[in-house]
Amino acid sequence: MKYGDYTYYREYQKDSFEEFGLDDYYEYKENAVKKMVRINEHGEKEELFDDTGLGKIFILNDTMYLTDENSHQLYSVDLHGQNRKGYSYPYGSIIYVDEENSKIIYSSLQDINHKQFR
Repeated sequence: MKYGDYTYYREYQKDSFEEFGLDDYYEYKENAVKKMVRINEHGEKEELFDDTGLGKIFILNDTMYLTDENSHQLYSVDLHGQNRKGYSYPYGSIIYVDEENSKIIYSSLQDINHKQFR
């Protein structure tokens, strides 16, 4: 994820993946700790915080929006992993980030009233 003068990413380690895989595909280990890292255009890396999230990284107004691996809940932290705040119901995803208007469109499976389908 490019933001400002940095690219942000999770740095996976060998122990972040299951020991055995099929056709060179190895599943992520549940709750594996990864380093959230940022790197500048000169290749200088800075480890920011430990992260157990998964999926895409979104940044808006100096705030990261991530998905918790255990609860599948959207949460936010500042750029150093502090001030965590949880949002909405589990099993959701970010649909779109509108940087110009500082808006995030988020969808959750909890938004569907399952009774209407019975």
